[in-house]
Amino acid sequence: MCLGVVWVGLLAAFIIQFLSKLDSLKATDGTSSAAREAYGATLANYHTFLVRQMANAAMLALPYRDPLVVNLFGDVSALEPLGEFVATITPVYEAVEKLYTENDLHGLP
Repeated sequence: MCLGVVWVGLLAAFIIQFLSKLDSLKATDGTSSAAREAYGATLANYHTFLVRQMANAAMLALPYRDPLVVNLFGDVSALEPLGEFVATITPVYEAVEKLYTENDLHGLP
C-alpha cells in the first residue's frame, strides 16, 4: 500500500462533507463557506500552512450553489438524490476508515 491510498480516503471525507453541506444550501447561497468548512475538517489537517492558504483562496472563487451544481452534474435536479447519496456512501467510507485504523494504515509512508 502507499500514501496515495490514504489520500483517497481523505479526499472521500472532504467530498462527503462538502456534498452534505451543499445539499442544505439555498439556490442563491455561496458555496465557498461550505467548501472551507469541509476542507478545514478534513484535508487541511494534512496540508502545510501555504497550501491551506492557497486552497482557502481558491475556494473563495466558487460560485453560488445552483451554478456549481449545473457545472458539476449538468442539471440542478441532481440535488434531489444528493442527500440519499451522502447517506449511502457515508457508511462505506466509515467501514474503510475502520479498516485503515484496525490495520494501522493511516501512517503509511
